[in-house]
Amino acid sequence: MRYMCLTGPTFTGVGTEYAALLDVARNLVRRGVAAVVAPQLRVSQPAWLAFCQTLYTGLTKMQPIDGAIVDARQAMAQESDDLGWGAPVFFSRCVDGYLFDDGTLPDAPLPEDHQARVTSRLNSLRIRTASRETMSEWSQGLNPRRGDR
Repeated sequence: MRYMCLTGPTFTGVGTEYAALLDVARNLVRRGVAAVVAPQLRVSQPAWLAFCQTLYTGLTKMQPIDGAIVDARQAMAQESDDLGWGAPVFFSRCVDGYLFDDGTLPDAPLPEDHQARVTSRLNSLRIRTASRETMSEWSQGLNPRRGDR
């Protein structure tokens, strides 16, 4: 799973339900979900809908999630006069911010010394071939005859 949006009760005050949502979000990211958004306090329903609509629109346009969240918070601020735009908390494991790849994203460039490092590591391996005699000795060591015990 790449993304989850947790929502809480929209008509109650700040309470333990929001702290629980933040704990759930944190644990989901620790367990491998790429990104989770959860409210940390009560948000009006129109403001939350503006947030979600703008966020999902940005994600469908392959926008990095952190940029989509900034746009979504701005939409929330325009929808409501309070400080609800600061309610969504964003947890992420995404290095580059992109949740999805439609094939148009460029591959991450390899470091300049990548080829030299790989070659060095391969050359440092000690690859030995086993002769028939060595394999026979190993076989006897692993499966000793009953009389040899």
